[in-house]
Amino acid sequence: MAEDTTVYESPFPGTPHHAPAMPPSDREVPFPQDRESQAQQIIAQILRDLEVHRLPEALAIRDQTASGEPLSDEDAACLTSTIAVLDQALGLWPNHQDLRCTRENVARLCDHIMTRAHSPRSGERPGRGDRLEPV
Repeated sequence: MAEDTTVYESPFPGTPHHAPAMPPSDREVPFPQDRESQAQQIIAQILRDLEVHRLPEALAIRDQTASGEPLSDEDAACLTSTIAVLDQALGLWPNHQDLRCTRENVARLCDHIMTRAHSPRSGERPGRGDRLEPV
């Protein structure tokens, strides 16, 4: 019996790619241990990105707001996106303890930064909308 081949679109234009036809259920279905390995690699990459890029940015924003600089929209979006990435990862792996702890700590840091940025500094007089006027 001759092997059935199907022409698939090649990643290189103008070059047909011949491959044995397989039922869709047999195509690239990873074994459970492969899925677990992939998940661990993805989680490690998310945590590495947090450590190398996002956390230093958040700490720099914290230092800026601590020195009295206002929180820019771009900085607020950076903090929000950091939490959103961790929320998305927890949506995929809700029982991963490192992700859960990291998300809690990052959220606490971001809340601290946002709260500090929106509260009047000590020694400053409150603005017009910052205090209650007697009725």
